[in-house]
Order: sequence, then C-alpha cells, then structure tokens
Amino acid sequence: MHNDPSMWATLAAQTNSRPLIFAQQALARLDLSQGLALLAAFAAATLAAWLVTSLALRALGAMAKRTSSSFDDRLVAAAFGPGRLALSVLTFSLLRRGVELSKAAEKVFGQVESSFFVAAGFWLVLRFLDVLSDDYRRRFQHRGQGQAGAMLATAQRFAKILAVGVAAIMVLDNAGVHVTALLAGVGLGGIAIALAAQKSIENLFGGLTLYLDRPVRVGSFCRFGERIGEVEEIGLRSTRVRTPERTLVTVPNAEFANLQLENFGLRDKIWFHPTLALRSNTPPDRLREILGALRELLAKHPCVEAETARVRIGGFGPYSINLDFNAYVKTPDLDAYFAIAEDLHLSVLDVLAEHGSGIAFTAPPEFK
Repeated sequence: MHNDPSMWATLAAQTNSRPLIFAQQALARLDLSQGLALLAAFAAATLAAWLVTSLALRALGAMAKRTSSSFDDRLVAAAFGPGRLALSVLTFSLLRRGVELSKAAEKVFGQVESSFFVAAGFWLVLRFLDVLSDDYRRRFQHRGQGQAGAMLATAQRFAKILAVGVAAIMVLDNAGVHVTALLAGVGLGGIAIALAAQKSIENLFGGLTLYLDRPVRVGSFCRFGERIGEVEEIGLRSTRVRTPERTLVTVPNAEFANLQLENFGLRDKIWFHPTLALRSNTPPDRLREILGALRELLAKHPCVEAETARVRIGGFGPYSINLDFNAYVKTPDLDAYFAIAEDLHLSVLDVLAEHGSGIAFTAPPEFK
C-alpha cells in the first residue's frame, strides 16, 4: 500500500490545496529509526550552532570594542539570535541528508527549513531596526530634539509591521498556500483603511516633513500664516503653538507644513527700521545737522552694525518730514534688541532736543 503510485499521485495533487494535511501524512510515514536520527541531527545542529555563534560573538565583540562607537557592539549582539537560528537550520539540513526519507518528507522538511531561514533573515532585520532606531534616538536626545522620538517610534513600528507582513507572505507561499487571493483581500482592506485614515496619514507625513526640513523646532518663535507664537510641541498629528496672548493654537501637521513659516529664532541680527516724523517747519540747515548727528549716533553705537546703518529722508507727510532709519542691531535675542532699540530711541530724542527740533504732531506747531 505504501508503494501505490496512485495514492502518491493523489497526495501530490492535494499538496497545493491542502499543504498541512500533506505534511501530516508525509511525516506520519517516518519509522522509529528515522525519527531518532532526525532528533539526533536536530540536537547536534543546535549544539554546534550554539558553540559556533558563541565563539563568533566573543571574537566579533572583542573587535567591536576596539572602536570608539557603540553602534557596532549593539549590532553584533543583535545578530546573535538570528545567526544562531540560521546556523542551526543550515547544520540540520546538512545532517538530515544522511537519513533516507521519502520524497514527500524531503519536501516537507525543505519547506520547513526554508521557512526558518526566512524567519531568521527577517528576525535579523527587526533587530537591526531596533539598533538603528536606538542610535538615532540617542542622536535626537543629544541634539535636544526629544519630540523626534515619537515620530521615530512610529516609523519603526511601521517598518516592523511591513517586514513581518512580507515574511508571513513568504512563509505561506513556501508552504504551498495560494497567497494571490490573500493579497487581493489585503489590498482591498488596505485601500479601505487608507481612505478612512487619509487625514491621519497626511498629518503623519506633514510631521515627517517638519522633522526633515526643520523650518521650525520646539522652542522656535515663528510666524505661521498670519499668526505668531512659540512652538511647544510637534506631535504625530498636530503642532501646538503658544501665542503672545498665552493661548495654545493646535494646527494639523499637514496644514502647518503647507503654511509660510518664518522662523525668528534663526536670525543672526535684527533689523531696526523706524520712521521718524520730524517737524515740517525744520529749516534745511538744521535738518542737515540732525541727519549728520543721527548718522553719527548709529555709526558709534557699539550694538549697531555701522557698515549697513543708514538715515535718509524718506518723504513728506501732511505736517512732517519723514526720516527712515535702516540699521541692524547685532543680537539675535529679542529682549536684548528691545533694550537696544529703546536706548536708540532715547538717543534720537536727545539729538532732536539738542538741535531744537521735535516730532511732528497732527498740526504744525510754531517753530522756536
């Protein structure tokens, strides 16, 4: 009965449609000696893999410790488990070839070994993702970019789910399962999920854009659209900004990334450009003296960039002569700028008082 060709043809025809039943029937035909030989091969393969990987880990670990970076140390440690599994499967595959098995059993063991090889490979990928994400998380913390950790964790989970999905499909296909219909169902379900989570995906990619382009950071004082404020948090879905009125504005990442963002925190100096409305009845000679004194004031001030400092007559108002200031204050700090601007304004008033002039009002006062 065991050598009936029709029976084996029937089993072979059912392999693709019923792989588990075929495997059970194939393994059930192993006799006691074959089973013991396979168990001995499995034990020897496990022991050999443990010894080889332990020695390799010790040697590679010693080499990795000679470098200044800890990345290679963690990478060697991460590869220990997957490497041991792959070596065990390879050794068992070589040893079991000394055992005479039927073609059906050979096929089953080949499929199992291939599946374990796939598992070892993707296990190594998952461990590598852990090491890589941990390394980048340390870099973000060192740079003070703690919020990037949440985005990195999301990307890590997404990559792991994708790797596990690919590994599962490869294992099922190797076992003889028709994955075409399965993929079609997964594809339809994925489309439905993507449509339902469209806004969430847009916000996720908007957050990734903010982290990669870095137009603003946490703590940056910026203008976003028509509003200004300090960025307090860049999350997975939204960005939170604290306004000068101390209100908290929450903007979805997809919308925030598409706004025109002006980062005040990246200034190397601040532009000082007020307009001084001088009395319109100021005589030309005195006006020239005032202009010279104001230019000298900007040129000698220690906090003003003298090379770019300018004071010019910008035009005439109904009751005024408008003087335009154009200078850069050499500080990126806004509080320091306000103190320097205040000092400049007071000095301008001193110049006007010294030369007998003043600021224009709504009606021209009598000149004295």
